[in-house]
Amino acid sequence: MSSREQAENCHALEQQIDRLKSAGVEYVFVDVESGANPERLNYNKLIQLVEKGAIKMVIATRWDRLTRNELVYLQLKNLFQYSAVKLKLLDQGDVDLNSAFGELSADMQALFAVHERRMLKERVSRGFEYKRKKKSAWGRQPWGYKSENEKYVIDRSRIICLLSQRPYNYQELSDLPDNSSLLVQGLSKGEIAKEAIEYFLKVRKARDVLRYLYEKYGVSSKANNNNLLLTSQLLFWRSGQSFCEWIKNPVLRGHTAYNKYEPRNAQKRGNQKPPEEWEIHENTHPDERMLSDEEYCEVVTIIEQNSRTMGTMKTRSQLTGLIICGECGSKCINKNNQIYRYYGCRNSGIGCSNKKQIRVDLLEAKLFDFIIEKAHQFNGVDSVSQVIENPEDSSVVIKLKEQKQSLEKMLQDHYNLTIKKAINDLDLQIKKEISHSEIDDFSLATAAEVLVYPYITHLGFWYCLNTQERELIYHKLIKKIVVLDSQVTTIELKVSG
Repeated sequence: MSSREQAENCHALEQQIDRLKSAGVEYVFVDVESGANPERLNYNKLIQLVEKGAIKMVIATRWDRLTRNELVYLQLKNLFQYSAVKLKLLDQGDVDLNSAFGELSADMQALFAVHERRMLKERVSRGFEYKRKKKSAWGRQPWGYKSENEKYVIDRSRIICLLSQRPYNYQELSDLPDNSSLLVQGLSKGEIAKEAIEYFLKVRKARDVLRYLYEKYGVSSKANNNNLLLTSQLLFWRSGQSFCEWIKNPVLRGHTAYNKYEPRNAQKRGNQKPPEEWEIHENTHPDERMLSDEEYCEVVTIIEQNSRTMGTMKTRSQLTGLIICGECGSKCINKNNQIYRYYGCRNSGIGCSNKKQIRVDLLEAKLFDFIIEKAHQFNGVDSVSQVIENPEDSSVVIKLKEQKQSLEKMLQDHYNLTIKKAINDLDLQIKKEISHSEIDDFSLATAAEVLVYPYITHLGFWYCLNTQERELIYHKLIKKIVVLDSQVTTIELKVSG
């Protein structure tokens, strides 16, 4: 089902599943996203089972639950015909793909599903144009703001109280109502956002702002989180870069930006355009601005100055980019003193509790032992060719070629421009897949060559390599190294075996 339908009716998914089970369905495959996207996880699982002959009947509520993409429909129809799979649509009845009339009926139903999607896109586009004409708030509100009556306003809802604000006689006030004037009302997102801006203009470093906020509000960082959080209401910026992107948002200056992204396709949202290409409507909420024009100019100057001074370290370790913090999942940075070089988490002290660093020489000693052990396990491989798969023999390429052959056969029976376009698209997909496979295989072959090299199991060999040679081998062989509390916890190579 589509994510839009689920948003409009929170029980839509439950209703569809109940209908399918009442119709005798044994296994239900669910994806809450657009039917135009052919890369849905459970949809592809269903297709794989059909290809293996494990499914004899597919039941759906209607065609657009399976696909709203005309090219995918042709491939799906051909797969069902080839696999002798019966198709039943609860809203439209049994679908007979083995007769001319049944196939025509299915084509018309699928065509109407595609047409409905196009109409929906038109309605969304007209709605967007209407909102833009009214200069309404659009998209996700930046941190510290919310939308009221289609306008950006500072979020003044109280979300947190600090212990330092607690009155000395707080126990005596426990029975008072929440709106009592005697109680501390706490801080809002808007107040914290303004505090962050003022502190940034004072210290001129985004990371110093994050460190200040995390220490003051007790935020901690965990791996695989998109944000650093204290509560579901209090979300901070994960990095200095994300903070800089936030503080340059036109909404903070009382403006509204439209057309910030390239056109999206069925698979993913388009990439964000450069800010100078955005459509800016000025002074849409002048009474709710956090930054004045003068402050914004100073912010831009600070960020440009900071960007020019980044990356000027005199030393760089050959492992840079490969070391990952085991606590927050961020890449570690290289640090040094007069004697040793270290790796430490870039978020240490600003939300991540992994404050211990690891010496580069000790880390490499662990790494050498691990690679030597893996090389001994890899001795059964006589040549690199044994671990390389011909890209044209990959399952993905074979599947695409089979789809192409089926469409070519259909084209011979009756010429159709849509089928011809689908064949050309498959040709491009096949070439792209082979090209990507060759690139991946190069990386794999290089890693395999390292592990079967005659001297790789000699510890002295590693210590004889210079910095450039180590860096070359590391980045071809190592996928990532995870460190926590000054210890190596995980090492992953780019080749298994």
